[in-house]
Amino acid sequence: MNPISARLLNQQLICPQFTSPHDVVAWMGAMQGQEYSMMRWAVAMRTKRPSAKAFARDFDSGRIIRTHLFRTTWQLVAAEDYASPAFTPKTNILLFGHLLKHSNLVKILHNNGTKAYIKGKRGGYH
Repeated sequence: MNPISARLLNQQLICPQFTSPHDVVAWMGAMQGQEYSMMRWAVAMRTKRPSAKAFARDFDSGRIIRTHLFRTTWQLVAAEDYASPAFTPKTNILLFGHLLKHSNLVKILHNNGTKAYIKGKRGGYH
């Protein structure tokens, strides 16, 4: 499979696998959420049957949370991943990936944890 097709599949932009907006956000780990209309569109287009009502239902019920998880921009996260953002496995992977991308920690922390992180990224946990 070529890299473009793989990315489109992993991002749920073609052949989406999820029926609910909550499941999309949980799969993605965190999603950009600056403006309500655009975040609603970005999540809904990754479901099998896009629906503004379905997004509003999951968002208004608290199943999807909009927060400043990692930096000063807004992100959407699944409620179960937000219970304690500093300690849930999925948010730790996301934060560790952000640190690796924006520093030279790759050189400093080349240990089993780093190898496990990289293996997880290759397996689609992003």
